[in-house]
Amino acid sequence: MEDNHMSNPAAKKKSLKPHWLPIAALILGLLSVALIAFTHRKSVQQEQNVLMMDAVHELQIELTLSHLWLEEYVNGDRDIDMKQVWTSVDLAIKFSDAMLHGGMTPHGYALSPLSDASLRKNLVQIRSSLSEYQEMALDRFRENSGSVADAGLDLKHKHIMAIALFLDEKFEKIEAEYNAESERLFIAIIMTWSSIVAVAVVSLWKRELQRKKSEAVIVQAKKEWEETFDAMPDLIAIIDREHRIVRANRAMSEKMGIAAGDIIGKKCHEVFHRSGMPIATCPHSRMLADNREHTVEYYEESLNAYYLISVSPLFDPEGEVVCSVHIARDITAQKRAAGAMKIKDSAIESSINAIAIGDLSGTITYANPAFLRMWGYAGEEILGRSGLELGRSPEEVAKVIDALRDQGTWTGEMEARKKDGTIFTIEISANMVQDETAKPLCLMASIIDITKRKRAEEELKMYRDGLEQLVETRTIELTSAVTLLHAEVAKHQRTGAALQQSEEKFRRLSQEFNILLDAIPDSLVLMTPDLRIKWANRSALTMLGREGMEVVGNYCYAIWHDQDRPCDECPVLKSYDSGIFESSEISTPDGRLFAVRAYPIRNEQGGVESVIEISTDITEKANLQAEQMRSNHLASIGELAAGVAHEVNNPINGIINYAQILMNRAEAGSSDHDVAERIIREGDRIAVIVKSLLSFARERKEEKMPIQLGQVLSVALGLTEMQLRKNDIDLSVEVPPDLPLIMAHAQQLQQVFLNIINNARYALNMRYPGSDPDKIFLIRGSRIWRNSSEQVCMVFEDHGSGMPKHIIEKVMSPFFTTKPVGVGTGLGLSISHGIIVDHHGTITIESREKEYTRVIITLPAYEAAA
Repeated sequence: MEDNHMSNPAAKKKSLKPHWLPIAALILGLLSVALIAFTHRKSVQQEQNVLMMDAVHELQIELTLSHLWLEEYVNGDRDIDMKQVWTSVDLAIKFSDAMLHGGMTPHGYALSPLSDASLRKNLVQIRSSLSEYQEMALDRFRENSGSVADAGLDLKHKHIMAIALFLDEKFEKIEAEYNAESERLFIAIIMTWSSIVAVAVVSLWKRELQRKKSEAVIVQAKKEWEETFDAMPDLIAIIDREHRIVRANRAMSEKMGIAAGDIIGKKCHEVFHRSGMPIATCPHSRMLADNREHTVEYYEESLNAYYLISVSPLFDPEGEVVCSVHIARDITAQKRAAGAMKIKDSAIESSINAIAIGDLSGTITYANPAFLRMWGYAGEEILGRSGLELGRSPEEVAKVIDALRDQGTWTGEMEARKKDGTIFTIEISANMVQDETAKPLCLMASIIDITKRKRAEEELKMYRDGLEQLVETRTIELTSAVTLLHAEVAKHQRTGAALQQSEEKFRRLSQEFNILLDAIPDSLVLMTPDLRIKWANRSALTMLGREGMEVVGNYCYAIWHDQDRPCDECPVLKSYDSGIFESSEISTPDGRLFAVRAYPIRNEQGGVESVIEISTDITEKANLQAEQMRSNHLASIGELAAGVAHEVNNPINGIINYAQILMNRAEAGSSDHDVAERIIREGDRIAVIVKSLLSFARERKEEKMPIQLGQVLSVALGLTEMQLRKNDIDLSVEVPPDLPLIMAHAQQLQQVFLNIINNARYALNMRYPGSDPDKIFLIRGSRIWRNSSEQVCMVFEDHGSGMPKHIIEKVMSPFFTTKPVGVGTGLGLSISHGIIVDHHGTITIESREKEYTRVIITLPAYEAAA
């Protein structure tokens, strides 16, 4: 009806009387006023909706600005004004408060409280997350370490931005609904009379201009946010209730290798996990079940990477979850760094060296098990103690700490005090640990107990002092002889004319000179700079077993040592270089040890023209020292064995007697009888072992007697077989019972066998620290014929670490050892060699590095010796 009147004014005039026009105008005016009032109310709601969208955009902008500034500040840009960061966060909070409770926004716009319940729920999430973001940002600013990403600020920022995007889309939908209603009202108002329509048209035209302006701002803000969304390195997607991807950022599509348009509509588990069903720990499924946020850590095998996945729900106006914001962060580098740190911690914990960490004042904050064992403390006792308490005197430790602070490192030896007060010597390598900015963090020390090594060095020094005294005495004698010789030569030079007239006298003096040098028992050799022999006295030729013509002109190292290069630490070369007296000890391939001194002979210009080398055979003296050490060692074992015999045999005899009483009382065949019989058998076994130990330790002076090598080996194995089994060594013994007898000292041969067995056990443990099928030790005995005489041969073969050729040539030398300090003395094989030679036998060693070592002992049979 109204439309018909407006569209046809002529019909209106005909149908209405003039006195109805004011009433119609009044009705139309009232209707227009009502329509305008209703339009105004809708306009206010639309304006509030636009202001709400503007507030959401301003909140996003302020939060993003504060986040970027905070990240630049934490990364080292100190030009950032932190007041701007806190101001931007506060403005974002004020925008959220104005939207929730109404009031003025920071930009001066009045807002009414948001009435939509579902949208208020999302807005409450934003307000709560902003407060958490503000607290996390303040903590990160106070700590001033790590990165924004490490603190979780990135995830929190992205979470807020995702919810804000959801609100923005909801407000746009409401804006579209308001626009539709505005258009309908606009048509209704046009149908009122023209004056009211004109006013309404002008009002709506102005509102339309304002709306389009607001839409342009919103579109621009939305475009900027989408660019920010795509620029984020984390994998971000919005997923609906059916696990379909509604939206995904550029990082997600590039990581998955799917175009941005193609990834929309695909199931998230198909894209991310290459699976037809959601994974068991799917955080999106959990979110759909309880409408709450969920975060999980997951290893994606298809991408070979660890991800931290966060899922947050998005609600519709009715409060129902419609989709979720899915954020996945690659944490592979952090996980691998944590694994590497765990390996380093395990390495320090299992180190055989004592390791301790302390603060810059020297207070101990960490000590590994080796450190606790070395000092005798429990784990909790040592923590918090000052390092000053661990040294023999606090002043010495304080000097070390001061040196570390000044220089950064310190290496040296000092004496320490254990918990029980025992004093011992340690070797320290310490340093100050710094961060990447060279800021000192803590003190760290690696410590080795060198008490045994220092004791051995003192004993060795004592023996060397004795040798040096002997060498000094002989050197003085030789120097005097050389001085006399020089005086004699000078005398002959001054009387050259007389010597020419008296050739016979010259020959006599020359003969006396040669006789004098040949009479010296030490080897005298005159050397050229390239180590060729110019002259050698009779003692040198006798030692070499050669004639003078065979020696002169040849290289000394080829004649003496059968080598193609000079000896290490050659005193002749040192004397040529230094121009002064030099000395050293050198061993020969046949096992002899020589004290070698080199004296330079200068020409008229003062240069070294040649060097005379004086060598003294000290093999016997070194063997005597080794024998003395062996005697002392056996004496100590003898005292220990006597104590063991007294302390063990008496209780064992008592145990055997009581077991015999129990066995006599028990019925034959009963369990009690069987247990008592076993006790007696094991007691007898212990008694045999003690007897074997006493037999080994007792130094008997009786003459050699016929013995069976297999029985000697059985006694030696009785003392070591338990250790071999404990070390998981596969022992194989093949010794025929009918081997010929030999004439020997059983106790001495036991010592030889024990030394060889212990060396084999050490080599096997060095190559195989644990169990291994190749950890094998073989002992074989056989009867052989050599030079028409019957011999007994024992072969000890281990598949251990082996030895290179240049080591095999030295192992028989006294004091030479390949074992670390405190484990070997270098006397075992030297003494064993002496014992075998004393029994008219031979001992040879065959070895290949990292494959095997074979020790072969041959001794003459008793019948052959007879």
